[in-house]
Amino acid sequence: CLIIDATCPFVKKIHTIVEKESAEGKKIIIAGKNDHPEVIGISSRCLDYSIVETETDLANIIESLKNEQVSLVAQTTFSKKRYEIFKNLIKNTCNSISIFDTICFATELRQEEALSCASKADAVVVVGDKSSSNTNNLYSICSSVCSKTFFVESADQLDVSKFNTSNVTDMEYMFHNCSSLASLDVSNFNTCSVTNMNCMFEYCEKFDGGAPESLLVSAEEIEACNDDEYAEIGLKI
Repeated sequence: CLIIDATCPFVKKIHTIVEKESAEGKKIIIAGKNDHPEVIGISSRCLDYSIVETETDLANIIESLKNEQVSLVAQTTFSKKRYEIFKNLIKNTCNSISIFDTICFATELRQEEALSCASKADAVVVVGDKSSSNTNNLYSICSSVCSKTFFVESADQLDVSKFNTSNVTDMEYMFHNCSSLASLDVSNFNTCSVTNMNCMFEYCEKFDGGAPESLLVSAEEIEACNDDEYAEIGLKI
C-alpha cells in the first residue's frame, strides 16, 4: 500500500526537536493543551516530559526543573503572549534551558492581526470550531481588548440584535461582499451617519433588478443630512 505522511511540516519540526533533545537526556516541557491531538503526538516522542497550559501548571513544576537540563517547545497554535511568559519564567529559574520558537508563523500573524483589529473595533465576531485551540486563542485575544467579542460556529448562532447598526460609518465592505442586495435589510441604519455612500450606488448596478426599495434614498432625504456631497449624489439617482 502507499502511505503518505501528511503531517504539517511545522508539527513535524517539533517531533524532530523533541526526539533529538530527549535522546540527549533533556526533560521536555510542552506548552499546549493536554488533550490536543498535536500535543499527544509530540509527547509520544518524548522520554521525559511535562505539559503545561497555564501559568499555574508551570508554577507547579518550575522549582523541580531548576537543576535539570530542560527544553521548551510549544504547540503550533499556542498563545504567543502566554508562551513569552513561560519563556521568561523558565529563563529566570532554570540553569540549563533550550528554548524553541515553534508556534506557527501563520498563527502568530493571525493573533497579531486579531489583536490589532479588536483594539479598534466596537465589536468582534470570531467564527470557528469551539474545540479548536487556534480559534479559542483568537477569541481570548480579541475579548481581552474588546468587551463585545462573540464566538460562533455558524451564522445562525449570531444574535444581530446585540449590534448597534445606527453608527455604521463605512458601507463599502458590506456592498463588496453582499451577494444579494434584495436580502439586505438596512432599515436599522441611520443614513445620516454614513460617511461612504458612493459605494451604495455603485454596487446597486451589479445586481439584477437594481436596488431594492429599502435602499432608495430621495434627494430630499439626503439634503436633510445637511451635506452638500450627499445631496449631489442623491440628485444623480
